[in-house]
Amino acid sequence: MEGEVQQLVTFTFNLFSLFTTWCSHCARQKQTEAKRKRQEEQRKNREKFAQEQNELLEKARLEMLQQTSFNPLLYQINALANQMAMKYLYCPSTEGTKVSFQDAVLIYKILATPKELLLETMKGIEEVELASLYRKNALRLHPDKCKHPQAVEAFQKFVDCYKELKSLSNS
Repeated sequence: MEGEVQQLVTFTFNLFSLFTTWCSHCARQKQTEAKRKRQEEQRKNREKFAQEQNELLEKARLEMLQQTSFNPLLYQINALANQMAMKYLYCPSTEGTKVSFQDAVLIYKILATPKELLLETMKGIEEVELASLYRKNALRLHPDKCKHPQAVEAFQKFVDCYKELKSLSNS
C-alpha cells in the first residue's frame, strides 16, 4: 500500500507539474499573442496616421495650386530677390547706404515681378488691407526715405500698379 501511495503522490506531483507547466506555457502564449496584437494595432495606427498626413498634405497642395495668389513664378521671384539683396548688401560700394535687407528684397521683388502678376496679386487683397499695404510700402520705397539706387523705379512701379487697380475698382 505504501508503494501505491508513493506512486499516487508521484503521479499527482507529475500531474501538477504538467498542469503548471501547461498553464505557464499558455500564459506565455497569451502574452505573446497579446504583444503581437498590440504591435499589429500600433502598426495599423501608424499606417493610418501616415495615410491621413499624406491626404492632408495632398489636399493642402491642391488648394495652394488652385489659389490665384500662388504661382510658381512668385517662388522664383522671391528667391531671385533674396539673392540680389544679398549681393547688393555685401557689395563693398554699398556699405554706407543704410538700406535694410527687407527693403532691398522688397525693391527687387517689385522690379522682378511682371506688372500683370503684381496687379493680379494685389486684386486678391481686400481694399482695407490693400490701402494699409500701400501706405506702408510707399513709405518704405519712397526715394527720399530709401537710398537704394533702384528705389525710384520700384516706387514708381508700385504706385502705378496701385493707381491702376484703384481706377479699375472705381469703374
